Amino acid sequence: MAGGPEDQLSPRVDKEVDRRRQLSVLKTECKTIKMQAHMRDKEITYLERERERERVEAERIHHRQMESKQLDIQALQEETRVLGLKLELVKLQAANSVSSSTAPSPDCAGPSV
Repeated sequence: MAGGPEDQLSPRVDKEVDRRRQLSVLKTECKTIKMQAHMRDKEITYLERERERERVEAERIHHRQMESKQLDIQALQEETRVLGLKLELVKLQAANSVSSSTAPSPDCAGPSV
């Protein structure tokens, strides 16, 4: 009884079962790969948003620092102007005291006519 219909059918069934099993494995792998790609895309999007938030925050910090430095520069310029005016005042006071000490006083002047 070699080669009966059941014997011929069994290898075909086994091949079909193997083919379906392989197809199932491939479908599962395909879904897994798609899920991994989706998760990578989400991670990339998240990292891009995070990087943009960090860039915006760094820009704000830089802007505040620049404003602060500009105010410091303005304060130093004003301080320089004030010191220049004080120096000018000291010079004028010194010149005034020298001229008042060298000018003859009315008592020391000669006889009045």
